[in-house]
Amino acid sequence: MKAYSFGICLAAAAAVAGLLTGCPAPDAASPAAAVKETSGPPAAGGIIGSPSLLVQIKEAEHKLAKARRIDVHTEYAEALKVSPKDSSALFLDAWTKPSREEAEAFFRESMERADDKSPYFAGLGAIFYEWKVNDRALQSLDKAVELNPGNYIAHYYTGLYHLRRDELDDAAGAFKKAIELDPGYALAHTGLGKALQKKKDVDKAIEAFREAIKQDPKLFDPHYILGQLLGEKGKQEEAVAELAKASELSPGNLEVQVNLGKTFEKLEKLDEAIAAYGRAADIKQTEADLYVSMARIFKKQKNKDKEYEAWEKAVRFDPRNSDSHLAFAWIALERNELDKADRAFQEALRKKTDDHMIYVGLARIAVKREDYRKAMEHYRRALRIESNSKEAKDELNEIRRKFEITTESYTAPTLEKVFAAFQQRILKAYKVLLRTYPKIKGKATIQVAIDSEGNVNEVSFEENTINHPALEACIFGNALMAKFPAGKKGKVNYTMNFDPALAK
Repeated sequence: MKAYSFGICLAAAAAVAGLLTGCPAPDAASPAAAVKETSGPPAAGGIIGSPSLLVQIKEAEHKLAKARRIDVHTEYAEALKVSPKDSSALFLDAWTKPSREEAEAFFRESMERADDKSPYFAGLGAIFYEWKVNDRALQSLDKAVELNPGNYIAHYYTGLYHLRRDELDDAAGAFKKAIELDPGYALAHTGLGKALQKKKDVDKAIEAFREAIKQDPKLFDPHYILGQLLGEKGKQEEAVAELAKASELSPGNLEVQVNLGKTFEKLEKLDEAIAAYGRAADIKQTEADLYVSMARIFKKQKNKDKEYEAWEKAVRFDPRNSDSHLAFAWIALERNELDKADRAFQEALRKKTDDHMIYVGLARIAVKREDYRKAMEHYRRALRIESNSKEAKDELNEIRRKFEITTESYTAPTLEKVFAAFQQRILKAYKVLLRTYPKIKGKATIQVAIDSEGNVNEVSFEENTINHPALEACIFGNALMAKFPAGKKGKVNYTMNFDPALAK
């Protein structure tokens, strides 16, 4: 999941709209009360160039950082209806317009009549910043500062410009200048915190974010990023408090809930962590990592049913994650969900071809299905990958003991004598098996693949009317243990008949 990133969206009019949406707007006097009605169109000089306009722009920015642009603009549009000729109302209406093209047109047109052009250049710079027209953004912002060095809005956007380009010293300098001109500029404190964070000056970044919160407790970004930084410093309780506040300000923010969940996990507050991940899943149901996190917690809580459900969702929403498939396979096997476990192990095997325990898992499924030939094949594959695997050795030997399969290889000088020895072993085992399974009978033709050194690489049934897993396992396992004379590479068929009446 990508980390939350801060920025100010411009309303199309010069649009300084916050990228954050869905948060309640702060309590503030209405725009209608904040402007003074004047007669006529925007005049040269007048209120447009006065410090009060910068204050009102800053207030608009803070609103845009906490609410949807369209909602904020509605406020200022209503104020403009009350004072349709008021220069400040016209400017703020343009500043918050959803249409950036309209905003740009307003600033260019109005700039021609204004004595103090600095706010208009700041507005254009903000628009170009939003459009990522970097050269024109910086030119406009530099012009705004040249015309009015006290224009802290322009300094702030200059900081954003440099921050985007990772020019961190220049960004910090611009934000500090904006703060020097207006110490209560919470967004500038936030920008400074971001620049310091990128410079790895975490302690000073934390100070900047705390100051931003002091100036405006309803800004999302400083709470959220401060929570992350405190968590990184091991101050998990303080981190939870900041993240919880961020959650209040933006309840629909996925990253906040995820970080809350992670922080609660570090505090071993597992129920709270599950609740946070659950809220995140409500926001984005298909986020597979959420279910991985929840499954991990349910495993700690020994809640097998919930763990199973979480892993099942994890593999559903991220079918390429082999780790999730493997975890789901094991818990499905525990629940005797053999088909699901089999599919999950096979999916995990696509990327984890050298994980011997996957073959152990597949062998256990085969044992449960009484397919002992396949079980032995899987155990042998596991041992080829990890020759010292205790699980594979012990479980394979258990099958051998159960079905009268030798644990030692046997040989003879000729191919015929090896098969004779093999037949003697099978007939002896057959008599033992008849005590437990008295009705076993039929015919079996096996094909044995022998390498140049006389080892048996593969055994397959070419014909089989026995249809009994115990005797089939006995034949298969004992054939694998045969050692033929070297130089007899090839495939050889061997047929045996089994009849209880003849075995007595």
